Amino acid sequence: EEIANEGQKEPAVVRVLDGDPDYDYEIIYGRRRHFSCSNIRENIDPTFLFDVVIREFADDTDAAYMTWIENEGQTPITDFERGVYFRRLLGKIAGYEKVFNSQDDLCAKFNYDKAKMSKMIQCAALIEEPDILEIISDRTKIPFTGGYKLAMYLSDNGYRKKILAEAKRLSAKKPAATVSSVLKSLLDAVEKGHNSAQPTVYKDKKDNVVLSYTQKANGAGVVAIDKSAKELSQRDLLALFKSLVDDIRTM
Repeated sequence: EEIANEGQKEPAVVRVLDGDPDYDYEIIYGRRRHFSCSNIRENIDPTFLFDVVIREFADDTDAAYMTWIENEGQTPITDFERGVYFRRLLGKIAGYEKVFNSQDDLCAKFNYDKAKMSKMIQCAALIEEPDILEIISDRTKIPFTGGYKLAMYLSDNGYRKKILAEAKRLSAKKPAATVSSVLKSLLDAVEKGHNSAQPTVYKDKKDNVVLSYTQKANGAGVVAIDKSAKELSQRDLLALFKSLVDDIRTM
């Protein structure tokens, strides 16, 4: 509406595409302006033009970085949206070519903390979960902490079944719930009663507890080794560890 009333105040930035049979230029930033101008041209004024500046970039990584700078300077975006953009650049979203060969290269170019970027990329995996997105009214409002935890649970097949079953139940409810209440319901499907889980124990031939394994609500596991393990032969101790590992694989 602002562009229709006052015109396009700032030009978009594009670069020339060589060898593309369908397009001559690629928009580096200014996609929203392009959408608005196209809408005006199609519905209001067929002579309305899209104002651009043509620039050259050293490579695709430079172009991606400029897009990032533009986005950061516009309406504040969330860590979830940042994660989605990072996944795109790594070719982790269907339909997008890989721009950066590795996450390390991406961190170096964007001067970003590796641990934080890794979590954002994991959180943004929710963008590829249609059953989850269907019940979330506004994906831009997905909180980073809750979204990351949900994405981690979804990577485990056992938890995934519980979460998707809850998502199916929520999809039948009308009206749609808020983003925060949806996330709470999905996380509760995994975490409710989970904290009270008893450890799995592994005993020696004298019925002494040598190892114990407790799975935490976040999916992580804790192995405790009793001091009595020192009295076992290497063979017997390895046999207990083998049983523990076999059990973990089936959890």
